[in-house]
Amino acid sequence: MKRTVLIIVAFLTISSVTYCIERENPSKENRKTTCVTGKITDKESGESLAGVAVRLSGLNQVVYSDLDGKFEIKDILPGTYKIETEFISYKQTKSEIKLDKKSENNIKLELESL
Repeated sequence: MKRTVLIIVAFLTISSVTYCIERENPSKENRKTTCVTGKITDKESGESLAGVAVRLSGLNQVVYSDLDGKFEIKDILPGTYKIETEFISYKQTKSEIKLDKKSENNIKLELESL
């Protein structure tokens, strides 16, 4: 009898800990996420720029534009972010975006003045 009670208490303890962890860290299936896509081009020539670093403020994720200048950041929780770009010999950009659904952001970079 004592052993049965101990097993039941252990089971309930493990179940409640698992529930608390799930509530604090919901799985991707339980969260509604969105994504940001876009294309980065040279402001003057209109040419696509490959290798531009793109990040959203507050996320530890950096993506780089592909050969066509396109980028995509996936699995983002809805909210307001600053999208930042960085590329050698071009001015850094920062602009605020509000995400509640898939968002496309085409960005034109301007060369640094010498």
